[in-house]
Amino acid sequence: MKRIIPILIIAIVGLMIGCQPKEADPEQRIQDSLREDSFTLKIGYLPTLESLPLLIAEQEGYFDTAKVKLLCYNAALDLDTAIQRNRVQLITSDICRTILLNAKDNDIKIIGKTQNPYQLITAKNQRIRKSKDLESRLIAIARHEITDYLLDKMLEHEQMDVDGVNRPQINSLPLRKQMMEYEELDATLLPEPFATACMLNGDRVLLSNNDVDAELSCLVINKQAISDFLDQMNIVAHAYNQAVGFLKENKPDLTAFYDIPKEVADTISLPEYEILSLPREKDIENCLKWLQGRNLVTKKHKTTELLEERFLNR
Repeated sequence: MKRIIPILIIAIVGLMIGCQPKEADPEQRIQDSLREDSFTLKIGYLPTLESLPLLIAEQEGYFDTAKVKLLCYNAALDLDTAIQRNRVQLITSDICRTILLNAKDNDIKIIGKTQNPYQLITAKNQRIRKSKDLESRLIAIARHEITDYLLDKMLEHEQMDVDGVNRPQINSLPLRKQMMEYEELDATLLPEPFATACMLNGDRVLLSNNDVDAELSCLVINKQAISDFLDQMNIVAHAYNQAVGFLKENKPDLTAFYDIPKEVADTISLPEYEILSLPREKDIENCLKWLQGRNLVTKKHKTTELLEERFLNR
């Protein structure tokens, strides 16, 4: 059957400018708003369960008096662009992306690992019952980031050739899920809540990041923002840990935070959230080796160069 790949429409998210008294000059209102925005710590995140502690912190008022704004993006690539251009200062990320950003002369630091389960999902109407059935199939990923890395590791785990599958690059998470619904892909890697939505549609889980012992998701900050927003960051780190405590005792209504049906929200099992702590050294080393093996990184980074410890134990 001929596959029709839809055109990816990239949504441009604009920042809202707050209202000022009517008697103020319009140009002055804009300048005042921009000046106020410059004192706000902006956090970019993907619509995945990784971001739930941040969303809970906002809902429960844990950010207190800190000026913080949460901004949602649908693709990791857009988050990377945003932090490079200082549109946001803190983002949900992964170790591979963080190393690549630093290789491009950015100074980005990991402040803590996050919990973000990934599943290799196979299409319900494709005859993929075991890993060997993935050979020559279309498996959607985003290049040079967590899904690309995990696919390699999963194929190696199953003793398969990492070059033996086709990898269309679909950066947008909602689009990847939609293409699975329209049966335009054989398989893809997705985090929650997208993975559960696919499973409830009849798709199957073949492997997960746990099968290859990989924990790559993390929160990262632009180093300049550490000095520019130190007070806000101390509050954010404490608020994140407070939210983790909340989630250990409560399962919130996920439809309040994600664009998902109630059936999906009720089915999802939350990951075991942890207070901010540093990634495992072996995950950083494995990502470095993988990127070097693809000739994407030439410099040998020291693990400590990527880490920022001052926001731990808040």
